[in-house]
Amino acid sequence: MSNIKETREGTAPTLKFTADNNTVGTMGKDNDGFKFEGQVSQKHLISKTCDATMLINAREGNIFTITLTEDVTDFDVVNAGIGTYIFKFVQDAVTGGWGVTFDSKFKFEASAGDPDFTGDAASVVNIVSCFFDGTSFWSTYMLNLS
Repeated sequence: MSNIKETREGTAPTLKFTADNNTVGTMGKDNDGFKFEGQVSQKHLISKTCDATMLINAREGNIFTITLTEDVTDFDVVNAGIGTYIFKFVQDAVTGGWGVTFDSKFKFEASAGDPDFTGDAASVVNIVSCFFDGTSFWSTYMLNLS
């Protein structure tokens, strides 16, 4: 963080900060415990190399770009905390048509089913957005974006 200033509100200290990515906020403590107020943003978009078995480590961030260069037969996430996660799947620039099989903890709308990327042309983008509740990734998707 590039700028941190401590102030006092009553007897509890409050930290006011501006981070390198212009995220601003305050962190303090009141009778209910610690509190945070301000902006929260993702500083980096994490790019991942495609592999048939993809294990995403959520400690790296919560927004990922995966360029598909082969079928992913098992897509899973470890170390996830409660919150939102976004996965941008991009078909390679030459072939396209690569598929992704999601782990069973990814839950998609029953009437829509799991997303199917296998009919995609080269360079097509698909977005999968998820809310993780500690057990399941409640997911929705947008397909065939270009």
